[in-house]
Amino acid sequence: MAQPSSTHERFNTAIAATALLVSGASAFFTWTSNQAKRDALSTVVRPVDCRTEYHGGTESGDIGLCWGVTLANDSENRLSIVDARVLDIQSGRTVLIGGFQNFEAGGGVPLGLPIILDGGEAKEIFVRGAVMVPPAVARVISQMPEYQNHTLDKIPLASVQRALAMANLDFLGNRVEPTIINGKYSGFSISPPVKGVVDVLTLTTGRGATFSVRMTYPPEFDRQPARGRH
Repeated sequence: MAQPSSTHERFNTAIAATALLVSGASAFFTWTSNQAKRDALSTVVRPVDCRTEYHGGTESGDIGLCWGVTLANDSENRLSIVDARVLDIQSGRTVLIGGFQNFEAGGGVPLGLPIILDGGEAKEIFVRGAVMVPPAVARVISQMPEYQNHTLDKIPLASVQRALAMANLDFLGNRVEPTIINGKYSGFSISPPVKGVVDVLTLTTGRGATFSVRMTYPPEFDRQPARGRH
């Protein structure tokens, strides 16, 4: 009589273990599925030329630097970005500089919110972050003919950088040397010590997740997951 009871107990134990295994596997796949449905965003940042925006005068001012930011939705669900802000971190201070057209879809067209990304979709947006310029830079900009005739916003930012480089400066007042090839300007070289600035793009999704993206000048070429908080 003991043998059937032992067999029955082993059978029940096997059933219980199998149920526990199935339950654990189900919970794992449910967790995996839920993780895949959470907002997940990665970015690629690159410096780009853009229309000049300068707000200031002959001794001080703010100028907008531009980056192309590719946003990639790493989740399987649609993601909506409902709020976006750009902060400038310069000389140990974090400030929000207003009055600039911060987001464009390309060709200078303003980009509105929300930004919608389907699962797995990537989209590039153009972000303008304003930085404060030192007096030496402001003086060079104010001497440009385009500044004098109020058409500075009609020329590309690269033209302003060229004028600064010919005065041995960049946007932050770093000392540079222009590169001249066959009598034509082709860029500039910069030597340390180098002052830099970080603009931080902060994105908030419709589900309440926030992500931050670093945009640096002088530029850093990097691919990075957007740092986020859910």
